[in-house]
Amino acid sequence: MIVNVKEDRNRKVITIVDNNLIGKRFNEASLVLDLTYKYFSGVEKSKQDIKKLLNQKDVFLVNFIGEESVSFGKELGFVDEVKEIDKIKYAFFLKMI
Repeated sequence: MIVNVKEDRNRKVITIVDNNLIGKRFNEASLVLDLTYKYFSGVEKSKQDIKKLLNQKDVFLVNFIGEESVSFGKELGFVDEVKEIDKIKYAFFLKMI
């Protein structure tokens, strides 16, 4: 999975995207999931490394995009509700700190 970490006011915003989705764009009605933006690029990480990252105290927002990423988020207890755009699953985790 590809992971991008941004810092925002001492809080981490993390995006996790399935490898095969980076650089693609998906449309459904008026909804667009555009993974061509640099915002979604990052570094490939193992599940173990991602788990360590997600367990850090300063994680504020996590975006999970794609079947593998969303399933992993569910497995770790970060994902409850899953949505889809053009059959691509995505979910968000927001921690109020």
